[in-house]
Amino acid sequence: MNEREARTAKRLRDEAYVALASGEVAAAKTAIDAFMIYDREEALSLKTSLGIETNDREYAETALKELERLAPGKAYTRYLAARVAYLKGEWASIIEPLESLLEREMSDPVRERVCNLLGRVYRRLGESEKAARCDLEAVEAASDKALAADEYGNYLFDLHHIAGCSLEKQRAAAEKYDAFFDGISRFTHRRRNGKKLLRVGYISADFRYHVVLQFAAAMLWGKGKVPFSVYAYMTGTEDSFSGALSQQVDVWRNLRKFSPEQAARAIYDDEIDILVELGGHTTGNALKIMAYKPAPVQICGIGYWASTGLSAIDYFLGDIYLDDEETQRAFTEKLLVLPRTHFCYTETGMMPNPAAEPPCVRTGTITFGSFNDFSKTSDEVLALWAKILSQVPTARLLLKGNVFNEEGNRTYALERMKRLGVPIERVEVRGFSLDYLGEYADMDVALDTFPYPGGGTTCDALFMGVPVVTMAGTDHGGRFGKSFLMNLGLGELVAATPEEYMERAVAIAQDKELLRAFRKNLRGMMRQSPLMDGEQYRKDLATAYSEIWSKYMRGQPEDMAADKRFTE
Repeated sequence: MNEREARTAKRLRDEAYVALASGEVAAAKTAIDAFMIYDREEALSLKTSLGIETNDREYAETALKELERLAPGKAYTRYLAARVAYLKGEWASIIEPLESLLEREMSDPVRERVCNLLGRVYRRLGESEKAARCDLEAVEAASDKALAADEYGNYLFDLHHIAGCSLEKQRAAAEKYDAFFDGISRFTHRRRNGKKLLRVGYISADFRYHVVLQFAAAMLWGKGKVPFSVYAYMTGTEDSFSGALSQQVDVWRNLRKFSPEQAARAIYDDEIDILVELGGHTTGNALKIMAYKPAPVQICGIGYWASTGLSAIDYFLGDIYLDDEETQRAFTEKLLVLPRTHFCYTETGMMPNPAAEPPCVRTGTITFGSFNDFSKTSDEVLALWAKILSQVPTARLLLKGNVFNEEGNRTYALERMKRLGVPIERVEVRGFSLDYLGEYADMDVALDTFPYPGGGTTCDALFMGVPVVTMAGTDHGGRFGKSFLMNLGLGELVAATPEEYMERAVAIAQDKELLRAFRKNLRGMMRQSPLMDGEQYRKDLATAYSEIWSKYMRGQPEDMAADKRFTE
């Protein structure tokens, strides 16, 4: 290759990577095809990656087959083969190949990718401790701080799925996240005088068909209903739900193609006073934007359940049933404690009516169940469910989730359950489907997971007339189920210990009249409770925002105590 050809190859390669990173599919395909004559192996790797990123299985598999003929034994080829299998939902099948691959010598960039993928697989299969191990290995192999921050965020996410993680360990782990942003220049803010209307911004990649939107909608539907301007910053791909939401706010902006610094600048230029990030350490979060401190007062909450560890975030949204002096110990942020609920569940137009009767009336057998993501089913959860089934010998367990869509994953999950004492002959598993709400007609009692309980699935179950038994943990996120039920006036469904959890589940299962009453009344109770009172929720938020803004304007340290309560 002469010098001119080398320059052309480099230009095409760079164009391909830039287009791939920015999601410009047509441009990426054009650049990759042109680059093919200069470096076929790398071009085929790029084609496979493009198919994976765009969820185009046929495109990815076609490129991979060529790559495997050209470079079958290379670590990156084997990694891409695992990525294609992951795309197809064949998670369990790639554990052994990836674990074997990690025993080989390979470059750090490839090792980081392998560890990342293996961690995601273990997470989906409920193996959170193994996932956390992979996350930390990915941090070590990461090529730069930005990538290492992403991998460490994965570790913090998985850490909170592990039973027995103390508040001190949670805080210590979260605090380390801030170091990835050393050297970032934050925006400075002058305390403004005058009476300009307060501007509150909400930022998320999930202002679309997503469970976060079910809880965030009441926040954003505040145009003309709250004493401040509502700005929404979308950082993901929009859908019809996004379009509807954009009409309910004062200002809507999509920052998806912006770098974190560019996005932060756009928010800063909007003169946002309070910025609320709704993702925490979940996919597509905006923490890298928040690190620049584009608003003088910054909050996180709703879509995440633990401290971000980011010093640029001042507060974390909570409520009186989640938070006290103890839970504050796990947070670098100060807890902003609302007087009722920090969640407000929004009913969509696609929700079927609850079944007229609990299924035990029809079948003569109690059906316990959980539609929570299988990643939340810790070993402790499965072992306790096994004990409940032993106490009600005729009962069955209904589980539903994407882990059961594929045979290999389903076998792995069932073997794990059997190992922990669950009688799998009494277990029914169903794959994920979007129209799953009607399937609550087949469940008598929902069993919550721990230490990471359900959020949207808990509210869905209650809205469909199914009682939920939960165990309140010692930390903020571990008490989500408690907050939902206390706001409904159903504290009797909240257990403090595994023994109480089992007792409550068994007792409810033996009371068909109570199950009938729940089926008939829970939806009405939800609609009349703080969990669905959008007007009161916005008032509580407005009061909280006013308090912390006044505190900021007075120049006081942002040191709200954990037991501070915002009242009417």
